[in-house]
Amino acid sequence: MNLGGGGGGGGGIIIVLILCCCFMVIMGLAGFWTCTGGTFNSADFDSAKCLQIPGGNIAPADGDGDGDGDGGGSSGANNMNTPSWDSSNPNDVDQGENYLFCVGTVFPNDAKTCYVSGQEGAGVRWKWSDSEEATACSQKVAKWRIDVTSDSEQHAKVYSHTIEIGTASSFSFVNAPSGFVTSTFVRFRITALDASGKLIMPSVNIELDANTSTSTCGDVGISNPIQFDTLEESYTTGDQAPETPIDCVGGEWVAVGDCLVDGSPVDPDTCGPSCTQNYELQGITTPASGGGECVTSKSIQIERESCAAYTPDPAIDCVMASLPDGSPLWTDATPCSVPCGSGTKMQARAIIVDSENGGAACGATTRNIACNTQSCPVNCVGGWSEPVGRMTKIGGGFISGTCQWYQTYNVTRAAAHGGTACSEQDGAEWVLGQFSMRALKSCPSIPSNVSQNRK
Repeated sequence: MNLGGGGGGGGGIIIVLILCCCFMVIMGLAGFWTCTGGTFNSADFDSAKCLQIPGGNIAPADGDGDGDGDGGGSSGANNMNTPSWDSSNPNDVDQGENYLFCVGTVFPNDAKTCYVSGQEGAGVRWKWSDSEEATACSQKVAKWRIDVTSDSEQHAKVYSHTIEIGTASSFSFVNAPSGFVTSTFVRFRITALDASGKLIMPSVNIELDANTSTSTCGDVGISNPIQFDTLEESYTTGDQAPETPIDCVGGEWVAVGDCLVDGSPVDPDTCGPSCTQNYELQGITTPASGGGECVTSKSIQIERESCAAYTPDPAIDCVMASLPDGSPLWTDATPCSVPCGSGTKMQARAIIVDSENGGAACGATTRNIACNTQSCPVNCVGGWSEPVGRMTKIGGGFISGTCQWYQTYNVTRAAAHGGTACSEQDGAEWVLGQFSMRALKSCPSIPSNVSQNRK
């Protein structure tokens, strides 16, 4: 009975052990299923997926995972249930040989985040798990790559920094753009790399909610922050800014093949019709990028000399307007400057045939000549003088006397060159009247009855 009872007890223990082993296998498979997003494909393994149920709703990015948007959670610690930019590893890094062996050796929930008050800064501290696997994996780390994004930029830009120390366990920055940290979400992606630059394990994704975090970087033991503007900037997949087109630079154009005329090769240095020469750009120093252009081939028409003997065109002498006797034919181009007294006028001579091919050149086509060289007419200028009295005597003694009043015509400018003549000759006299009386010795004032004044 005792043996039988003892045998029954031993069988129960074996059954319990078998059930425990089955449970562990099932839990392991369930965990792997969860961490691969339900695919069982090791290439899809991501530590952030271990916090989600495949096919389930992704928790909101309010930091507490309850979907109420209140951002509640532990101060400084990350309880992020949402992935950062799909929780993927950097797409420019390959997996190393220890990738699956080191899964879970750095776990997101063990990480701490912090902020730098008043300096628009933040930081993260991570730690290895307490296991032999973690110790072995930590010894393979040659450097750490830290990627940072902010909800203020819709996580479209990625700012990266590489820590060239394998034993590093924290990272922080200060002086980010205004609003990059304050009152928003900052996401960190921590990637451990081996000496060849490959992933040692899946990247660890941590999120900081600056609205609820109360931990400063000094509180979690993070110091010596780097300046934000030293981070390398790139773009997340799908939000990448277009590259600036850059054309290729350098190179030398080299003739390729023969110069062709209707498909037949010719010597471009000989006479004949133009030929087509192909060229290729060789020795480019900087290739095109970002959609820039790089023309590497072209064709050029090479002009060749004509094989026909050169016959110069005959010389043509100038022919100008002439009279029948051959003398130049000038025509007035302007009237004479004055009607008399020597003026000038311009004359022109037309060109009938211009000179060509070295023929005799044309002469002057305009000239100035004298005109109206005759003197101008001068009109006569003259007039009568004032009346003058003179005594004349008739008889002898003092019997009687006679006073005669007269005017004289004086010419001050004689007529010339066909000008108008004066009405009287120079020195002509005109008697106005006379007065007689006995014993008259001198002429009195001209009497009023003398009215034939010629003035």
